[in-house]
Amino acid sequence: MKTSNKPRPLPEQVSELTTNRLSIYLRCLTELDSAGVQTISSQGLAEQFHLNAAQIRKDLANFGEFGVRGVGYYVKDLRRHVRQILGLDRKLRAAIRTGLPSNS
Repeated sequence: MKTSNKPRPLPEQVSELTTNRLSIYLRCLTELDSAGVQTISSQGLAEQFHLNAAQIRKDLANFGEFGVRGVGYYVKDLRRHVRQILGLDRKLRAAIRTGLPSNS
């Protein structure tokens, strides 16, 4: 793992599989955060949640360098970054139109 926590500009194309895995990582990180876990390695994350450590590192490397050599990932920080990557840190306004359009 690198020693920097610098996010990269988001890649233009991210595969649907990577996006799906990021949502899984977010669920796992949320569970770890709720349990009070402060740091975890990709191997620890993989073992605890039956994931693939190399795939975790590869997926996250698309978006920046989030791990700290000899420490692993800071759970709260990585969770925040994954939320940003998935766009879950923004509020969007939406309007829902109900009913049928009138014929008048």
